[in-house]
Amino acid sequence: MLKRVVTRRLPGFRFEAQAPALDEWLPRMDVAAFVGFAASGPLNLPVAVESVAQFTAIFGEDAGVAWDRKRGVETFAYLAPTVRAFFDNGGRRCWIVRVAREPAAKDAANRARSNLFPVPGLMAGALNTTDADREGVVEKLNPAYVRARSEGSWSDDVEVSASLVSRPAQVINFSLMKLRAELALDSPDDLVAGDLLRLTFKDEYVLLFQATGIAPLSASSPAARRTVQADAAHPVWLRATSPHAPPEQPKLAEVRVYTSEPQTPIVYDSQEPPERTQADHFAARRAAILYPWENEKKSREGREIKLDLAIPVADAPAMGALVRVEGENLWITVEEIGIATNAALPGAQEVVQIKGRGFWWLPVAPGANALEEGGKIAPEGERLSFELWARKGSEYALTLGELAFGASHPRYFGQLPADAEAYDTDRTAPVNEPAEQLWQPVGEVRFPLAGGEDGSVVYFPLGMQFLPERFLPAVKLPGTPLERDGLAEFDADLFLDPDLKEASLNDLLSRADFIRYLSERPRRLRGIHAALALEEVTIVAVPDAVQRGWVKAKVEKAQSARRSAPFPRPEWWHFLDCGRLDNPPLVRRPQLGHFLDCDIEVIERPLLASPGDFSESGTYTLSWASGVAGASFMLEESTDRDWGASATVYTGKETRYTLYGRRPGDYYYRVRATTAKGTSDWSNGVGVRVAPSNAWQLREEVEYTNAELLSVQRALVRLCAARGDLLAVLSLPLHYREDKAIEHISLLKTTQTRAPGSDNSVRLNHDETGAFSYAAVYHPWLTARDARRFDLFRDTPPDGAACGVIARRANARGAWVAPANELIRGAVALAPPITRQRWLDLQLAGLNLIRQEPRGFLALNADTLSDDEDLRLVNVRRLLILLRRLALQHGAAYVFEPNSAAFGRLVQRGFESMLDQMFLRGAFAGKTADAAYQVVTGESLNTRQSVEQGRFVVELRVAPSLPLTFMTIRLVQTGDRGFVTEAR
Repeated sequence: MLKRVVTRRLPGFRFEAQAPALDEWLPRMDVAAFVGFAASGPLNLPVAVESVAQFTAIFGEDAGVAWDRKRGVETFAYLAPTVRAFFDNGGRRCWIVRVAREPAAKDAANRARSNLFPVPGLMAGALNTTDADREGVVEKLNPAYVRARSEGSWSDDVEVSASLVSRPAQVINFSLMKLRAELALDSPDDLVAGDLLRLTFKDEYVLLFQATGIAPLSASSPAARRTVQADAAHPVWLRATSPHAPPEQPKLAEVRVYTSEPQTPIVYDSQEPPERTQADHFAARRAAILYPWENEKKSREGREIKLDLAIPVADAPAMGALVRVEGENLWITVEEIGIATNAALPGAQEVVQIKGRGFWWLPVAPGANALEEGGKIAPEGERLSFELWARKGSEYALTLGELAFGASHPRYFGQLPADAEAYDTDRTAPVNEPAEQLWQPVGEVRFPLAGGEDGSVVYFPLGMQFLPERFLPAVKLPGTPLERDGLAEFDADLFLDPDLKEASLNDLLSRADFIRYLSERPRRLRGIHAALALEEVTIVAVPDAVQRGWVKAKVEKAQSARRSAPFPRPEWWHFLDCGRLDNPPLVRRPQLGHFLDCDIEVIERPLLASPGDFSESGTYTLSWASGVAGASFMLEESTDRDWGASATVYTGKETRYTLYGRRPGDYYYRVRATTAKGTSDWSNGVGVRVAPSNAWQLREEVEYTNAELLSVQRALVRLCAARGDLLAVLSLPLHYREDKAIEHISLLKTTQTRAPGSDNSVRLNHDETGAFSYAAVYHPWLTARDARRFDLFRDTPPDGAACGVIARRANARGAWVAPANELIRGAVALAPPITRQRWLDLQLAGLNLIRQEPRGFLALNADTLSDDEDLRLVNVRRLLILLRRLALQHGAAYVFEPNSAAFGRLVQRGFESMLDQMFLRGAFAGKTADAAYQVVTGESLNTRQSVEQGRFVVELRVAPSLPLTFMTIRLVQTGDRGFVTEAR
């Protein structure tokens, strides 16, 4: 008997050469483009994303659009869930085009707008650019604003703050005539052009200027500090004390408050939006009473100024804001806010009382005598920078540090780009590398703010704090959130380029090239036509085209809360008869002129700010202001405007409180302050209605017309066919059942030579019917878990899942394999339900039906809308697209080669080699390569005349592989055994 010998190896390790992975030589066929509505991100600018997290960082969470009255839920845009479904089902890369309305008319309410945020303690000085003698001189001051990084209401909850960073700079010498300073620094590199310097003279006068013309001066010894000389550019003189005698008694004044835009916006001839051309556009003039300074010291230092402002509480400036007193060149940083009564102001009973620090701007520099101290000018110097903070509720709090005020500085905050600038790959402006590194996203969150004005403005701090204690919201803009998103009117124009929406298949590309390159003012294409510039894209979908549309419904806000009665205070009425103390008068102030307890202290009631008239989610934050030091606060909630059945919801020392998950209805709030000496009266009451804030309601199903959807889908089919290498993935509205789906496909394919349909969009004509092989329709919708709340489910169009399946199949097996019989990930149900008896009718109409099978949810057919049986299958059209892209990719290598018979054989061998590899991978039908494909380059195509003209023609004849669509299984009983035979 033979015994097998087992070979053993010694313990240890060995090196094995690993061949590198072969590069995929076929063009990519898995990249998709999605066009729709997003919360944020650049408008009509394609942006490539490769993960859901990257999409969310740029385009935000799901964007709400309208309220569905029938279902009692909010309707969201479909772009975000479509992108999630694409990546969940195998997609790796896609391009996003966010669309919204951008009309040229500046006074249109329905246009996408960016929020603007005043920065606490930051001023903008407008420079003179018209008078040559005063060029570069600061002419007027306004509060400085930063923009949201992109248009839309997504930034309504963002708040902005700033903190000043000061570093000492020793002033060796200062020339008032030349405005030049000599500074002692640890290193000459400590001061660069664009740095902001602040010089303080006698604790009273302040000079701010940008350093320019910096020149190092020689040091007296190697150990001595380095000295530099710097000239002052754009000087701004301020005074911390009043240049005038304080008023002896309260006087009427006019104050500018910067909190909202006028309801009737100004129309500008400039192409730039008003927020970028008019710094004082948000100034509202209000009557006010300016009080005398409270004491001599504060009067001399100008640190506490008090005024009563005739303004609604909802429009009152927040703490940290800047207001201006007209005629005084006086700016006040708001530090305390309260409510008072003042009958001296016309038409005002209850006024907003403001206390703050005052600064006087000096348009003309003071004389040398005013600046001298001890016979010489010896100011204290500082080099200033700042940190910019942004927070959004409890979601995030981000900061950018070491920012500069000057435009010539490499870390100038004004270079913070908006999304339209950050993701514009066609920009030709020089790149500032330090600035590019500064604005990188923090983790997966992009900084929500963008820079401010252009070079005709200089920035400097005015009362900016050293800690970011005060955050300011955006200025109030007219219009509902949906109007400021540019989505108030739903129609096909949102998705189409205005100059291409009526273009035919034959002239679409030429007209697009003219717009982009040859017109008087070349521009980027918009909407779905932006996909023409995306060469790597082979799949296109417009998920939001199936929206039903919405109308503006009148939703009333909650009624105003009743004014709370004062508390009974018997200690104020000891001078009355004893019998009347049981029921003392209810007043807000004790009556002076009587014997009162010396310990009596009137505690001012807080000022409660309104969180808004409406709340969609039932979660909102209440905030209040109080000038009472060390006070505790009690916040009450009631569903009755008369404060019946009030309940305490918060007690503590914080001045903010967030309420969560309130059900639909009206809620009223008031707050009071308590100290060891007593309590204040109740604050003003505010009401909040938990309901759709934008008052836009989804159209009912019976009101729906498919005219807009047909216009978008017909334009998309034309676009795909005109470029020749795109597949349009189409979907239908959610409420479409079998008959409506078949009717819609019939209307979509209606040509001008057939019976007219029910819409007025530009139909494809008879010569364009071949374009329908570039489109595939999927239905019904998929029900999946809500990405934000896993206890909820939402219905989404099948576009994203279908595109993901197509991309997954192309990556795993090839674009020539039919993208069917692949499980759809993430779906838990289908909507609406489709009866099994109608499956064949839908398939015959060209619809790719998503079915629920025992294995899961999948589509068992992959058809285009083509009536040509040879081009009906999606995999056939995709194979031809692949061959087209392959020819463009590899055929370019043969240009400028000698056009000879040898060249023809070279080209033939090259294409045969590529097609042979595809044949081995199953791309073509036929048992042999000769039966699967042919490459023709002979004289029948390339005649002598063609060669003399420099032309060379290659004809690729292929037999696409066809999928197995039906399998017959026969069970035959023979004797005591059974066997299975298969037949097609």
